[in-house]
Amino acid sequence: MRLSGCWVVRYAGGQVAIAWETERCRAMLQLLFQHADGGEIETASADLSLRWDGTTFVLLAGKRVVHHGRHAGVMAGALLDTVVHDLAAVCRLGPLLHAGAVSLGEGAVLFPGASGSGKSTLTAWLTCQGWSYLSDEIVCLTGSGGLSGFRRALHLRTPVAPLLAARVEAYTGSHPGGFYRSGRGFVLPPAAFASGPQVPASRLGCIVFPEYRAKYSGSLEPLSPAEACAHLMSCLVNARNLKAYGLNDISQTVREVPAYRLLHGNGSDVEELLLPLMKPAGESLA
Repeated sequence: MRLSGCWVVRYAGGQVAIAWETERCRAMLQLLFQHADGGEIETASADLSLRWDGTTFVLLAGKRVVHHGRHAGVMAGALLDTVVHDLAAVCRLGPLLHAGAVSLGEGAVLFPGASGSGKSTLTAWLTCQGWSYLSDEIVCLTGSGGLSGFRRALHLRTPVAPLLAARVEAYTGSHPGGFYRSGRGFVLPPAAFASGPQVPASRLGCIVFPEYRAKYSGSLEPLSPAEACAHLMSCLVNARNLKAYGLNDISQTVREVPAYRLLHGNGSDVEELLLPLMKPAGESLA
């Protein structure tokens, strides 16, 4: 059994190297980042260190303690947040958005939004329906309609939405060592929801801003490019790294890609609303 090593996470032109000690730390990194670009490497100058002394986890950035505690799930959540923060701090590839994303065929749906808007729930639900999971937290627009999702483990807040409750219960019951309970909810690998092969998207098909409203039947409202631009700019997390703070890139995107506001309650009717948006011009969904 290996006692130490290094795991690197690469995304959107940046990377975070995490030195680990003990197999328990390695298993945590594998569950969180096994579907993201990167993996175990022989040597590296580590940006973070993850340790477990038998009673307490410690996450370090150099000599600074980022988080420490006995609860593995809380550490998993803190590690997810820290890696996202560090990747965002150096991302210059393009606008990096606080968003979820899924794809169907060659097209992707982007779900930008703040915490609590339902983007992670919608991402997980559509993944259950056979869409490909791209990210539940950050997505980079790479130009010419392209995008790159950060395929980390999903972090679902509790209480879990009713449409996902049975799936989460079934997975956690049959995989007792394959998830974490964080301070905010469940940390689950994409495999907990994926029902088929996962295929990366080659283009951004539409932008959908979700708004959760309890017991509300789903509806889509088209947004003007100006409205979409304002909403996307509020979700931009690396503006200081980009020319004109990313405004030119965002403006170009919303001129080329249709945007909508999605009002949703239970979420089960979302796929029916989204499928027509993914139909390529001149093609039938049948």
